[in-house]
Amino acid sequence: VRTDMASYAPADCLAFVEANDLSELAQGIEATQAWKALAGPVGARATLLPNRWFIRLAPWTGIGSTDAILLARSQVALVFTGAEANQDGSNLTVKPLATLIIETHTTQRRMRPTLEQHIDDLARRVYGQPVLSRKLINGVDLSEWSSADGAHHIVAAFADTVAIIGNDEPSVLHCLEARRGQRAALSGEKPLNDLRQRVDAPTANVFGFISKPGVKSLLLAYALTRAGSSSDAVTVSRILSETIGNLVDGLGWSSRFIDAMVEERCSIALSQGVADKLRGSFVPEDKLALSNLPFVPPDAHSLSLYHFRDVEG
Repeated sequence: VRTDMASYAPADCLAFVEANDLSELAQGIEATQAWKALAGPVGARATLLPNRWFIRLAPWTGIGSTDAILLARSQVALVFTGAEANQDGSNLTVKPLATLIIETHTTQRRMRPTLEQHIDDLARRVYGQPVLSRKLINGVDLSEWSSADGAHHIVAAFADTVAIIGNDEPSVLHCLEARRGQRAALSGEKPLNDLRQRVDAPTANVFGFISKPGVKSLLLAYALTRAGSSSDAVTVSRILSETIGNLVDGLGWSSRFIDAMVEERCSIALSQGVADKLRGSFVPEDKLALSNLPFVPPDAHSLSLYHFRDVEG
């Protein structure tokens, strides 16, 4: 039975992405025209899945390697809970705080050693000689791999059939608290559920959601990259992100594989009253003379024209 992965995401998170069937996702990717064209040049495997027969059998029987079972059964979600900024002189480094949630639908006794080994392999590739420590916080068993200088961390927690892996200890704990009802979860938020319906998330291979604070954060990050190094850059960027961000309640996106291509749907939820202000200006043209568009290439797939009838509006 599928779990609502948004129940692990804190309600105040910035963004959330979920994929509820990894084997379908892998099959969809490897069947696309893009993967077939690019896999060879970039040195990737043309086939992402191991033995397909085992993948189909593993969810129901538990027969096969643990990796195959995890691939066949798991739902995954990625939650962005915030950002951590460090300044060194004139350089500002911003690290997104992200948490990967894996609902394995497999007993912890079987899945935990395999996942911990994968995390350890990753830590050794990234950190060289990581320092492993274990601790118990509020009944939660945490494992932490740290770089030699203590600046970077991979934190993992296991609860029943779920693994929660992040680069920040509070973020991992907050996801557990959301699932346990100790903290408000994203699954109860109306903007998320409305956007799931609008982009038909239940039939999609991947679904993503950006909350109102997340939209503001993205706008702020974009504005900062454009504002240069002037003393007013931060102030101007904040004004821009707050002004435009207040017009949007959230953004939803879904992706599905159709005929060796990817179909994506995107929906933006506007704040209350904004649509009414825009409705009078956003109207389609009744007729369009194609002969008046000599600049459009003959092989163009689509064209959108916007006429500003009411610039002030």
